[in-house]
Amino acid sequence: MGASRRTLVIAEAHPWPPRDGYKLRLANLIEGLAAEGPVDFVCLDGSGRYRDAAPDGVTVIDAPERPELGAKAWLPRWLRSSDPRRLVRRDFSVARQVISTLDLGAYDVTFFSHVDSWQQTGDLIPGPSFLDFDNLENLALRGIRMLGPVTAPDDGVPQRAMAGLRWVVASTFNRIDERRWDVAQRRSAGMVDRVLVCSAIDVERSGCPNVVVIPNGYTRSWEPGDHAAVIDPQRPVFLFVGLLGYAPNIDAVRWFASDVLPLIRRQLPGAEFRVVGRHCESVESLGALAGVTIVGAVDSLQAETERADVSVVPIRSGAGTRLKVVEAMANRLPMVSTTVGCEGIDVVDGTHLLIADDAETFAGACVRAVTDRDARTAMIEASEQLYERQYQWSAIRAKVAALARSLADPPA
Repeated sequence: MGASRRTLVIAEAHPWPPRDGYKLRLANLIEGLAAEGPVDFVCLDGSGRYRDAAPDGVTVIDAPERPELGAKAWLPRWLRSSDPRRLVRRDFSVARQVISTLDLGAYDVTFFSHVDSWQQTGDLIPGPSFLDFDNLENLALRGIRMLGPVTAPDDGVPQRAMAGLRWVVASTFNRIDERRWDVAQRRSAGMVDRVLVCSAIDVERSGCPNVVVIPNGYTRSWEPGDHAAVIDPQRPVFLFVGLLGYAPNIDAVRWFASDVLPLIRRQLPGAEFRVVGRHCESVESLGALAGVTIVGAVDSLQAETERADVSVVPIRSGAGTRLKVVEAMANRLPMVSTTVGCEGIDVVDGTHLLIADDAETFAGACVRAVTDRDARTAMIEASEQLYERQYQWSAIRAKVAALARSLADPPA
């Protein structure tokens, strides 16, 4: 490894165990940095629940975030400020106190996991630093705003009216915060040495000149099944995996269950849609629809991927890249996605997966993914090769380590 380098990491959550996309990314970036030398991890979560799960070489320093401000407190501040709501509501004053007690001159490089952590602590850091834009927040808000009100199929007129009213109010705030996030992201990028984004498409979208692409990856925990043949052609299983407290995922599940699945079941009457993920309360009512199974959280995805025939990514809004796409590639699952669902990942329609953006075309692609064995086999093989070439965490961790090394020891 050569000379040991000491890294300071400042992040808003314990990434262990890595149970969602953000934590998985953060855990692997930290592991890459730890390959270069000791890491002090200032965790703004402060709960200490999983501190013992940190890998060797990582020292966790808890600095609990204070409770978010209520609306009566943050709204006047937001009106006077140029920052988006999330930055105005948060209070990392304890982190500032903790970081001020550290020997900051001892660190070769500092890594901030989000604009949030940089916003309130970045001015304390004297040395080289880099910052992760795992999501371009302005684009994520725009996608949610353009999506319109999210309602359940069984919502009555009063519920739909209330959802519409909430959407109008939220959209007013979101429209302002889209511009504010763009400014905040560019401002923070200008104060650090490098900014990380998940894909080449986000390089241009970020508008920042000092961007480096660090993609999301996946590590196999089991040997994937073959999946070339459908397990039961009379009862094909379509699988969605995602955090169900996230608005684009909620919309995706509701859209697929209410608009796409009925079209599939006209041709494949036994088709089942299985929804896996934490915080499934938002979509539980969909379990009453024919063919829909709300699984919720699971300790391991192995059983769900083994019983599935097709992975579906019906995402219609959001930004960043989808771990669920790489996950399906690694587990040899044929996949159908929207354009938004797979953007930023180097996949080609008809080669690695099938892409469709309206309900009828998406349903047709799902039927083809079940019934066309030659297409299934070709997509499985091409996707697995792409995963092994570009999206294994081991290679991504090495890239992060090289970046930290270049910042700590710039060429003369």
